[in-house]
Amino acid sequence: MTSGAGYALEPEIAIPEDAISITVGTDGEVSVRVRGQQDNQVVGNITTVDFINQVVLSLLVKTFTCQRVPVAIQMKVFQVLMVLAKFVNRR
Repeated sequence: MTSGAGYALEPEIAIPEDAISITVGTDGEVSVRVRGQQDNQVVGNITTVDFINQVVLSLLVKTFTCQRVPVAIQMKVFQVLMVLAKFVNRR
């Protein structure tokens, strides 16, 4: 599974080849329905965060997705944002 920009998620979430649907819950739980089964099975979790300041988030997304910023720097920025988001959510 990759982000919309094509970056692999870490840790990786593997979607079975015979999956007929994928669901991502509001809590970040990723589940799939496999052909021939009625129940979904959980295949991973995506860390979700709430950003208090949506304007700053919008600016960060625009900067983060800029074509001119090297991927290595984008990934470092993303890691820092995740640490900050976890800190803010603990308060």
